[in-house]
Amino acid sequence: MWRGTGPTVWRLSLGAGLHFTALDALKGAAEARRPDRRMTATDAFLVGGLSRAIAATALCPVTLVRHRIFESDDFDCDLARLHCGAVAGGLHLGCTFRAIEM
Repeated sequence: MWRGTGPTVWRLSLGAGLHFTALDALKGAAEARRPDRRMTATDAFLVGGLSRAIAATALCPVTLVRHRIFESDDFDCDLARLHCGAVAGGLHLGCTFRAIEM
């Protein structure tokens, strides 16, 4: 039940951060190109969709790892090393690459 939880948390937190960062940057660009500095509904729709697409595309590898861990019955890497490796003193890329290759 808990397989893939670590990568899911990373994916959600990074996804929200990237989405809102891109949203803010694109919103500023959209407002700057209008003389009255106001976005139209179409601008807002395009800015929101594009910022979400940027975040989703950038995080596809994390989504893939999460999916592979969640669906795998024989994934034998220690999940604590996979999502806490950077905090513990080093990335354990063997687990990550094993999840991608499955």
